[in-house]
Amino acid sequence: MPKDKMGNRADVVMDPKSTISRLNVGRLYERNVKASMVVLEHLVRDEYKSYNVSEPYELTDSQLVSLFSHPKDFVTIIGNKLSDYYNYIIKNHDREAMISVIEEIIKDRFRIYLTMDDDKRKYEIVGDLANSIYKPVYDKVSYVYNGENRVSKNNIMIAPMYMFQLNKIADAVLTASSAKLNHFGIPVVTSKADRYSLPSKNSPVRTQGETEGRIFAAYGGREFLAELKDLNTSIESHSTAYETILTTKTPTNIPRVIDRKLLPYGSERGLTILNSLWNSIGMELEYVKEDKTFYPYKESKTTNIIDINEVGDLDAMGLTGDKDED
Repeated sequence: MPKDKMGNRADVVMDPKSTISRLNVGRLYERNVKASMVVLEHLVRDEYKSYNVSEPYELTDSQLVSLFSHPKDFVTIIGNKLSDYYNYIIKNHDREAMISVIEEIIKDRFRIYLTMDDDKRKYEIVGDLANSIYKPVYDKVSYVYNGENRVSKNNIMIAPMYMFQLNKIADAVLTASSAKLNHFGIPVVTSKADRYSLPSKNSPVRTQGETEGRIFAAYGGREFLAELKDLNTSIESHSTAYETILTTKTPTNIPRVIDRKLLPYGSERGLTILNSLWNSIGMELEYVKEDKTFYPYKESKTTNIIDINEVGDLDAMGLTGDKDED
C-alpha cells in the first residue's frame, strides 16, 4: 500500500471523487484536519521518545507541559471550545489530565470533534493548519507495483477518515426486507402506499411462481422448496428467523436459521388455509421428508411419455440400456 514521507501507510485506496459525488464537502475538511492531526501525533511521539521514559507519569512538569502544548495549540488554531479547557489544565498544573491526553496520543491517536457552531469556518481552519507546524503531508507517495518500487506522479494525502461499514444483518427492522403477502399467503407486488406504511421495507421477496416451483422441486427436492416457501410466506417461520439472527453469537455464520424439529413445515398461510378446508372432510396435510434419490439419465429408446413417479423402475421399462454401460 502507498506510504508518504512521514511513514503513514494507507489502509484503503479510494477514488477521490467518491467523497464529493454526494456533495458532502465536509469530507474534504475532515481529510485535511485529520491529516494535520497525524502530524501532531508524530510530533508528540517523537518528542516523548527523546525524553527516554517508560511511562508518561515519569515525565517532569516541564516535559509534560511541552508535550501538552501541542494538542493545546492545535485546538486553539481550529478555534475549538476545548482550547478553554486545555488552557485551564495548564493554568492549574493538572498533571493527571495532561497525562491522560498525552497517553491517548502515544498509545492510540488524538481525537477531536468539529462542531457546527465553532467560531471559525471550516475552510479557515484548513488554511490556518496549512500555515502552522501541523501542516499536512501532501506530497508524492511510494508504493510497490509488480515487485518494483515506484513513486506517484501526483501529490497524494494519506489521512484517517471516518467510515461506515453497512451490513445486511437484521439487527434492526429497517435493515431487512419482508414480503407483502396477500390473504392466501403469496408474495405480491407492493403499491406506493405500502412502501411508506411500515417502518420496514415491505417489498416482494422473489420466491417462485408455478413454473419455477416445478423446476426447484425437480432439482432441489421437496425439502428445498418447502424451506424456501415457508421462510417467505409463514409469519411464524419469518419471526423465528428474525429472532435467530438477532440472538445468535455468529449472525454471519448460521448453519440453520430454523430448527425444523421445533417448527415443522406447513405453517405457511396457503397450506394452513388448504389444510383447514381438507380437515372438514377428514383429511390432513403432513410433510414427509424424502430420502435422497438419484435419477440416472439415459436416452429414451421409446417415444412413450413416462410418469415421473415411475422413473425409479427403469429396468422394468427397458430404459437402462445395456448392462455394461456406465
